[in-house]
Amino acid sequence: MKRLERNFGLWILFHFFEFIWFYIGALICLYALHKFQVQLPSLAKNLGDNIINNNLEETSIGSFIFLAVAIFFFRTCSRFLFFLPARVQQKNLRVEIVQRLQNAVPED
Repeated sequence: MKRLERNFGLWILFHFFEFIWFYIGALICLYALHKFQVQLPSLAKNLGDNIINNNLEETSIGSFIFLAVAIFFFRTCSRFLFFLPARVQQKNLRVEIVQRLQNAVPED
């Protein structure tokens, strides 16, 4: 059944099942993103305590760099995985519209 022939509720349901792996991947990325962002306040507190006590040799900048890269990666992946199905669906609908226009009989 073509996408343009479905009613809206059925179209949303088919869209969800067609791209379910994208949405599951996006939810996993959001979960990982949350786990990494939860660690930031405690690391910032420890860094502030170490600066106040002049214990800078105990400070690990590598963990901040790792968290920054992880947050950037998982935020980008979650957005990509959530919004890519909509773009693919938009492209598919445009292709169907163009096909219908090409097959339409012109009126006299």
